[in-house]
Amino acid sequence: MAIPIAKAKGLTVITNGNIDNKARIMALGLNRFIDYKTEDYTQTLSQVDYVLIHWAVLRLKNK
Repeated sequence: MAIPIAKAKGLTVITNGNIDNKARIMALGLNRFIDYKTEDYTQTLSQVDYVLIHWAVLRLKNK
């Protein structure tokens, strides 16, 4: 849900994951996909204003 909501707000959305999921995630409107196995996001991204960490959201919901 985070990707479509962010896109609806006019944000540029970048995420990382396994390359096997790229097509499915890109279909949600993603601007850029990073394969975490081959690309170091700390070396390729800059000027990022917000970071959403999905596992942290799930963890807080389970408390």
